[in-house]
Amino acid sequence: MKVEKENTSLKRQKVFLLNTHLYGLMNEAELHIQRLCIILDIFEDKKDVILLWRPHPLSLETIYSLNYQIENKYQQILRRFANMDNGIYDNTPNINQAFQTSDAYIGDCTSSLTSLYGYTQKPIYPLTTIQKIEFVQTIAGVQIEKYFYFSGYNINGFFRYDFLTKEILFLKTFSKETSVAVGIHRCAVAYEKDCWFIPQGGNYISKINVETLEISYLEIPEECQIMNTLFKFYTAIKQGKYAWVIPAYAASVLRIDLEEEIVQCFSCWPDSFKWDFKRHNFAGATLRGKEIWLNPYEAQCIVKIDTDTGTMSAYSWEYPVASFSSIEFDGEWMWFTPYNYHKVLKWNPISNEKVELDFLELELKHGKYFYDSYFYNGYVWMIPGASEYILKIKTDSNELTKLASYPQELLIIKNNANQSSFCDVIKLSQKKILITSPRTNGELVLDTETDDMFYLSLDLSDLQKRLLQNAELELFKDCLQDFVRDVCEDNVKEDKTINILNDDKQYFNCGRNVWKMIKERKL
Repeated sequence: MKVEKENTSLKRQKVFLLNTHLYGLMNEAELHIQRLCIILDIFEDKKDVILLWRPHPLSLETIYSLNYQIENKYQQILRRFANMDNGIYDNTPNINQAFQTSDAYIGDCTSSLTSLYGYTQKPIYPLTTIQKIEFVQTIAGVQIEKYFYFSGYNINGFFRYDFLTKEILFLKTFSKETSVAVGIHRCAVAYEKDCWFIPQGGNYISKINVETLEISYLEIPEECQIMNTLFKFYTAIKQGKYAWVIPAYAASVLRIDLEEEIVQCFSCWPDSFKWDFKRHNFAGATLRGKEIWLNPYEAQCIVKIDTDTGTMSAYSWEYPVASFSSIEFDGEWMWFTPYNYHKVLKWNPISNEKVELDFLELELKHGKYFYDSYFYNGYVWMIPGASEYILKIKTDSNELTKLASYPQELLIIKNNANQSSFCDVIKLSQKKILITSPRTNGELVLDTETDDMFYLSLDLSDLQKRLLQNAELELFKDCLQDFVRDVCEDNVKEDKTINILNDDKQYFNCGRNVWKMIKERKL
């Protein structure tokens, strides 16, 4: 049925434009079918709304050629949709009337129409990419007793890993986190029996009790401007009952009272610090008594925060942007981890003395050397990005040791030499750290007393895969129902953290121009 034939009913009811792309049919088609069934379940009996379905014109051809096994199921969905009193199948050649008529949009993130619809300023529910989960990646977790609790990086989920049995359990989804498919959380801190997760692309600071699995969601204060919604914060420093949250593309430092669940903003930046919202200003921080020192990534100075008063001071910085990726304090010196700079830097904040240590062999001067670091018992460990080894430094003698005896089970998969082997450090205990990676088949555990390395697999059992997939579908159903209800009640708030638009300025301008032409009825 075409849109033109339904003008009368469209004027009376809320219209939801559903745009489905080819990606789901080509990748994990069974899950795509299940999600379509959920969408029809939600809309089938809602007589106060219209579902205007605009599938990709090559959907059936794609099924015939690539996924003929689901042809019958897809045809059943088409027949079911045709029998719906409130369903309209839009196969018109252009998007003009569908965009003008609809009140809200449900569409695949992989579709260009999703980006274009953003310029209508109407509500959008982005359908994130469906993926079959075989293993879990993480960059945010804490150890409490014999368990490692963590948030999935590649999937929305809270998990528990048992160091004794080596079993991994899926425990719960973060039900309010629906705007991003990957990278919800950046880091975590533990306080008593609670895990606190700091958002990377997520919308909330999340606290989950490991005994009750009850989750509390704390909103980021409105006065904290977010410049890049997919990379809000970089790390957190725990100080007693407080966690200090260091910005990546946020405009404020946050302090969380872990007892009272209160979040405060600190953004009285020093006059000499020139805030640039386009920059990833800081990468890492370290605690020195009652001071927190922020490592400049693209910022033009080092910033010190007095944790008693929240006042900030700036120190001049003459190094190029993206020179260093993290910072550690050994009791006397600040150690800066080289990312694109060709030497390790140590700096005394009292005397302002600087010492540079050469760690490079001639053939390795390609940048992105080390990504993170950890200090313990007189040594700094620098975790490789593009480098092939962990760099261990004895802080009192500047002695450098290269560690590269990785476990045989650990496979590092890189397409080129500049890709990072590892990324973030998660402290498990005083002497053990977990080193996360987007390019290996597991995680790496380093014993900093013995330099021994262990392989940690986060592969899921078949049962855990099914539980996780069912939880994902249930979360999708709940969130979509909430979205439909809010649209019908005109209760959709502007979501500052949904960033589904391509970051390419040329593409942005193209989208704006196309939408302008649609509004002016030139298309």
